[in-house]
Amino acid sequence: MTLFSGETVQRKIVSMADVVHALAEDLSYGTGLLPQNALWWQNTRGGPVVAIYIEPQIRKLALLVDVTKPPDRYEIPLPGLIFLCTPGMPPWLFAVKKKPTKETDMVFKAPLCNVHDTGMSCGGDHKYPKSGGYGRVLSHLILQRDIGQWGKVEETPSRRDVIMERA
Repeated sequence: MTLFSGETVQRKIVSMADVVHALAEDLSYGTGLLPQNALWWQNTRGGPVVAIYIEPQIRKLALLVDVTKPPDRYEIPLPGLIFLCTPGMPPWLFAVKKKPTKETDMVFKAPLCNVHDTGMSCGGDHKYPKSGGYGRVLSHLILQRDIGQWGKVEETPSRRDVIMERA
């Protein structure tokens, strides 16, 4: 750090921790209201991420086979799901056998075709809200969108910290 006082210049060694603490005093952020099933919230390099758990249930999904015809609708059982939501981006999505209670609980590839093996979902040309709270982001999740083909269930164990490195 360099201090200037009139014609005098002084240099002082400052620790990185002191710089971080000084800058952190000027930062102010909060989560706002989190959805009821929020598992955790974390601020990452890519922005805030909230993990939301959805219980297993029967969902009505659409299967679009021919773009010239309306999609067929099916009611299918889905496992418990975890959505990793970042405002303005498609969510990451994982299947779980039960609601996670610790960071080391296993997660699996979600049985949907628009979810990659890594858990990243393909949002197509859908515009996800950049603001308005996580409830608004949650309301735009891929379960409300049509899907083009069936995916297959593959057990691909991951851990939350590995997921967060990708987020």
